[in-house]
Amino acid sequence: MKYIKMAVKNVIPKKYYTLVRSIYSSIKYFGLRFKCPCCGGNFRKFLSCGIKLRRNALCPRCGSLERHRLLYLYLKDKTNFFSEQLRVFDIAPMYFFAKKM
Repeated sequence: MKYIKMAVKNVIPKKYYTLVRSIYSSIKYFGLRFKCPCCGGNFRKFLSCGIKLRRNALCPRCGSLERHRLLYLYLKDKTNFFSEQLRVFDIAPMYFFAKKM
């Protein structure tokens, strides 16, 4: 498996590698048990993450953690963040939020 990953990295241009990895993860972990609100993907499980491993913490497609998904749901349901044009200064932008803004 290690050699296959190395071969894929050598064949696919660097700018497309993240996209290919996202598609691969979506297929590998496809299921209907969990839904990521940030990317809209359906998965049979989320990945473990952290120094002290937390089960079902990391989305395989977009890489969002529990705190990212909670923040996204709060902004979507409790504020007008996505419905109106607001001026926002984001100190540390997250990849999936940047796509939605």
